[in-house]
Amino acid sequence: MTSKEYEKRFEGAYSLLVEAHSFFFVWRALQKKEYEHYWRGTGNFWNAVISSLNHSWMLALAKIYEESRYSKRDEVISIYSLVEHQADTARKIEAKRLLAKRKGLFKNLKSIRNRLLAHNNAKHRADPKVLFQKYPIKYVEVEALFEMTEELFHLLHPQSNHSLSMEGFNEKCGKDVEVIMKKMKFWEDELLKHHKRLEKGEPYSDFPPKP
Repeated sequence: MTSKEYEKRFEGAYSLLVEAHSFFFVWRALQKKEYEHYWRGTGNFWNAVISSLNHSWMLALAKIYEESRYSKRDEVISIYSLVEHQADTARKIEAKRLLAKRKGLFKNLKSIRNRLLAHNNAKHRADPKVLFQKYPIKYVEVEALFEMTEELFHLLHPQSNHSLSMEGFNEKCGKDVEVIMKKMKFWEDELLKHHKRLEKGEPYSDFPPKP
């Protein structure tokens, strides 16, 4: 693999990492019990959003860490493909050491990806709980994996001196969710005030007002 091709593939893998971060940390921020109140009346929308985010971060991580005959032949962009072409021997060795620490989690992600996310395995589609019991994914391990993944991208970066950083990105995902939920709360509060005005006998008016 040429250095130019390696750089291009590294950028593709890093782009997928950014997506995975967004999917997971937005999904995690939406798990607050207090937010369920604002889903009333729009359950179909929020069920679709939360389910899609949950599937998306697992699928993205499974792609990033794909170890298969395709990664060995450089037919897919994954960390396992990139690490074999890292020219810096010291960084390559350290990257492989980190990868070895998470073999169990990678296996579970791959199994869920193959049996549920990418393919409709009849047994596990009918009862997904069986699959997650056999191949458990603990979210504290996922958060640790994201930290390790960023470290891996530092080690696999085409340049030894670079400015790659995701500092503050995870927190920003959570704050973005807070902003959206505050807007929803404001809307609900205004709607409640509107109903109370009508109950007091004020003339009927649409909410929100028609343009």
